[in-house]
Amino acid sequence: MSQIVLPLTIKRQILTSLQKHSSESFFELRKAKVGIFPLMLTLSHFISKTGSPTTTQFQLNFNQIIAHLSIKDLLHGKIVFPLIEINNLQTNITEGDLSFHSSNKIDRGKILRSAIAHLRQVKIMDSGIIYHRVHSNQYATLHVNKITGIIEIKDKDIHSTVHGILEKSGSFEVNFLMPRTFSNLNLDINLKLSNQNLKDLNPYFAPAEGIHLSGTLHRGESVLKVRDDHLSGWVKAKYLNLNIDFKKTKNRSAASAFFKNLLKSIKIKENNIGILKKEQTRSVALTRFPEEAPLHFIFRGMSKAALQIPF
Repeated sequence: MSQIVLPLTIKRQILTSLQKHSSESFFELRKAKVGIFPLMLTLSHFISKTGSPTTTQFQLNFNQIIAHLSIKDLLHGKIVFPLIEINNLQTNITEGDLSFHSSNKIDRGKILRSAIAHLRQVKIMDSGIIYHRVHSNQYATLHVNKITGIIEIKDKDIHSTVHGILEKSGSFEVNFLMPRTFSNLNLDINLKLSNQNLKDLNPYFAPAEGIHLSGTLHRGESVLKVRDDHLSGWVKAKYLNLNIDFKKTKNRSAASAFFKNLLKSIKIKENNIGILKKEQTRSVALTRFPEEAPLHFIFRGMSKAALQIPF
């Protein structure tokens, strides 16, 4: 036999070990197998949930994880996974108003450092992410589909290259570079996005920013550096038939929305003579709000620079 189904007691040991490293999390595992030739551990229908929707909550549903073990390291008393293959990972991320001011804050850096200590490479296939931003009773949602990617874990850095589809249309490639210490928010991002139907992004931008979009992002690229509470970089984009409507929000009055739309109408009409037919570049520099979630901070930086281009 090339595989052995682990008894219930072994599965419980796996879950107990995970719970020990993250007491605030919930784990569920339906099936586990050990492969002999080659040596590997296969986990099926694995669920992990941590955090709270009022702060930051992650829910991970893995259809299958195949963890390849290093025999050489085992002979030296070490557990090392040269490669982990993740198939059909579905991730739900919810960030609330209290993401950075929770009295019950979890040291995620410590959890992540512990998790990657035995990893060298992670391969992700046919996966998806649903991101929810809850702010002032407004619920903004963003879907990322058909994700494939490679995460390389080096001695000092973690580098990843990911491809996928944003909402229903936008084809993207994103490269991340971060230190493996996870001590601070320290991240380099290079994103390329093409053929994005902007209307598909309204379920996120309308509740989160009070902005309604239409048209197409024909081609876009952004390079951002995030260092703690500061973000800098640039965005380059070319739009087709772009239109932006500003709506009244908690932080924007009806009169402010009216004058923004009036100014927008004049400037976009002027720019449509030629400027939107070419790629335009805008720089961005932001400071994170006191209670702002990191993903929202990054999205705000990208969108601010991108939406400056028509004006």
